Amino acid sequence: MTQSKHIVTSDKIIGVKVKNLADEKLGEIDKLVIDRENGQVCYAAVGIGGFLGIREKHIAVAWHALIYDTTQKCFILNADKSKLQSAKGIEEGWSDWANEAWAEDIKQQFSTQVPKKSNPKKLLQ
Repeated sequence: MTQSKHIVTSDKIIGVKVKNLADEKLGEIDKLVIDRENGQVCYAAVGIGGFLGIREKHIAVAWHALIYDTTQKCFILNADKSKLQSAKGIEEGWSDWANEAWAEDIKQQFSTQVPKKSNPKKLLQ
């Protein structure tokens, strides 16, 4: 049985940097939220701000909004820092991941479109 080169274990994703299209570091992936029924990753919890995890804010980002850049070995999110910092954070007890209204809001929060000025071929390799 051959394995896809796109398959990766969660320990290779946790801690990976998240940058925006302006090459600014936004944060890093702290957790993955997986749908138990279909096995798909729904969200990544991205830790922003703080220092060494202290006073860090966590933002839920829809998994489909993140694009992996194989050149930089990081995820790209089409969002500027101010939008991310003003986004609703995940409370300490985490949110009700099954709440459909909350989930729809998270899905709409960040664009998955890559602007024409960037090179999507590079991002998707």
